[in-house]
Amino acid sequence: MSMDQMEADLNILIEISSGRGLLIGDVKSSDPYVVVTMGKFGEVHKTKHISKTLNPEWGPEHKSTFILNVPSFKLVDSDGLTFTVKDYDMLSTDEDLGTVQLSVGDVMTKGSMDIMLERKITPPAESAGKDAGYLTIRIRKATPEDAQSLAKGEKKRLFAIKTGVFDGDGKKGVHDMMV
Repeated sequence: MSMDQMEADLNILIEISSGRGLLIGDVKSSDPYVVVTMGKFGEVHKTKHISKTLNPEWGPEHKSTFILNVPSFKLVDSDGLTFTVKDYDMLSTDEDLGTVQLSVGDVMTKGSMDIMLERKITPPAESAGKDAGYLTIRIRKATPEDAQSLAKGEKKRLFAIKTGVFDGDGKKGVHDMMV
């Protein structure tokens, strides 16, 4: 990576779209939300929780979309983005349901496209060996219109409809979807 690329600001629109087959955090279900962190730089975004579901679909009303606007070197220094799925509990500590890691390469290369990523969630240590489900994340370069829409608090989707399915190598598959 050149020095110019390292110093350039990233301006990437990220939407936490949905979860599928999440772990049970309460008696029969979960109240999931997602916290996004960037290594030592800490939390960069958090969605609102959705009550009583193992298959959440976050939308604009859940603060599902944000713009990652940081110098490239900070992302490289942080080793990428971590998406932690948590179960909201009003009376006790929120429980971790698992994590998804997007590498620096994922964020920087896929952020230049318009793509949907469905990634397997790694369960927390106390649930090791269990299927923690999947998290779907959409990512693309942010536009000035995206920033205006988010600043105004508009409740509209900023991504187009998906048109195909691709894996991480750009071949047709079930993990990454180009939109």
